[in-house]
Amino acid sequence: MASPFSQLRGARYLSLATYKKDGQEVRTPLWFAEQGGTVYVMTRDDSWKYKRIRNNPHVRVAPCTARGSVTGD
Repeated sequence: MASPFSQLRGARYLSLATYKKDGQEVRTPLWFAEQGGTVYVMTRDDSWKYKRIRNNPHVRVAPCTARGSVTGD
């Protein structure tokens, strides 16, 4: 069975889409690591993306460039 993150294979960055309370999407490019079907990212617990994830844990990820241009699904 393929990993749900197989589209990230070979990418160095992912675009993390989080959502504001009003539903507006906010995309952030992040370095990541994938192991055993789990994607790991690090951020500070006082960052806005952390607060948005805490308020709404539904996120979307896609491969991207270091500047955040999405390069895949």
